[in-house]
Amino acid sequence: MKIFILTSSHNGSASYILPFLLSSKKIRISAVVLVNNISSYGSLSLKRSLRKTLKIGILGAINGLRMRKWYKGDVYDLLGSSDLRTLCSKYGLPLHEIDSGSYKETKETVKSLNADLGISLENVYIPESVFSIPNFGMINIHHELLPEYQNAQSIIWQLYNSSTKTGFTIHKINNKIDEGDILYRKTIELEFKKNLNSTVTHNYATLLKHSSLGLVSLLENYQYYDDRAYSQSSGNKYTTPNIKQMLKIYRNFYKLKKQKTALK
Repeated sequence: MKIFILTSSHNGSASYILPFLLSSKKIRISAVVLVNNISSYGSLSLKRSLRKTLKIGILGAINGLRMRKWYKGDVYDLLGSSDLRTLCSKYGLPLHEIDSGSYKETKETVKSLNADLGISLENVYIPESVFSIPNFGMINIHHELLPEYQNAQSIIWQLYNSSTKTGFTIHKINNKIDEGDILYRKTIELEFKKNLNSTVTHNYATLLKHSSLGLVSLLENYQYYDDRAYSQSSGNKYTTPNIKQMLKIYRNFYKLKKQKTALK
């Protein structure tokens, strides 16, 4: 099976997961497509961002920007992952880097790959004109449990709901975000650290490790999992928390941490 990776980050989940995939003798990664700022493409993404800001408020939006570091720089510093460009050069893997203002060049690039399957890593939205090109479409890793946590940031919404578990889901991509058929899913127990941000960072790093291994297992036995893929039931949609929700997340974090400590 000829597989490519589509990502919007040169130092993110793709750069961490890629070495796991290349270590397998059963998986053929043919290329990486890096589309800079893919999440900002088009009026649809702009409208979505405006609706989100109106929903969570300016303070919520500012808080969302503050939290980005928990899921990005802090995580990849902890994992020690390499830059995607460096990795592709090291392994002699073709890297198609696109700095376009539309999906036209992306579509043309993906078509030229003549791939069987695409893997989306760290993209916000991919139109059908792109995800439908590979013979078997595209799949995505969502670092939360589906359908319970669609479009949710990892870990914090579990805490909001007083849960001590998190997880990841590998699913097919369709026209709706995080609603495609489920191929692979795993639940993981949360490990509590001294504060919320270090807890999020540590557990997100753990999710990346588990999802990397899960993706390898899935791709090595793709037909098996594809035959058993199942559609999602009615799910729960989340976005960046507003200030009131964030305060509840902090309260629940300290409450659950105390409970966990008492059980040791």
